[in-house]
Amino acid sequence: MRKVSPKLSPVPQASKAPRQAAKSTPISRSSQFPAETTLEVCFFCSGAAGLIYEIAWSKSLGLLFGHTVYANATVLAVFMAGLAIGSVWLGIKSEKARRPIALYGWVELGIALTGVASLPGLACVRWIYYTVYPHVGHSAAFLLVFRGAGAALILIVPSFLMGGRYRF
Repeated sequence: MRKVSPKLSPVPQASKAPRQAAKSTPISRSSQFPAETTLEVCFFCSGAAGLIYEIAWSKSLGLLFGHTVYANATVLAVFMAGLAIGSVWLGIKSEKARRPIALYGWVELGIALTGVASLPGLACVRWIYYTVYPHVGHSAAFLLVFRGAGAALILIVPSFLMGGRYRF
């Protein structure tokens, strides 16, 4: 019978040298949460807030239009138009900005302020509509255009700013 050489053994042989422990270095706070991760979290939360605004606007316009189909169609049209226009216009501005992260912060602040002001603005449009209705109630087309234009004027500014943040 042949002897098997230890070099050809199917079981791996343990190394004779002892293993050295890996050197541990303390992790600094800045390496745990880099600036990019912080911006990504802010971007995610801002997008979620935009969706919340869209739902609140749909509910508020449902009171103005009296029908959710018209309300949702108006919110969707104004929201998409604002996103497109803001992305183009503010995108050009952000490419020329010396401090784009500061500009992003100002855009987010503008979104917050105009978003909060949008619900009282829609309530104002509703009040104006109730005031105008007795005088032009015979023209359904005029009233529909009036409601849509009033809602568009209020919602276009925060939607415009929301579109601008996608180019940063």
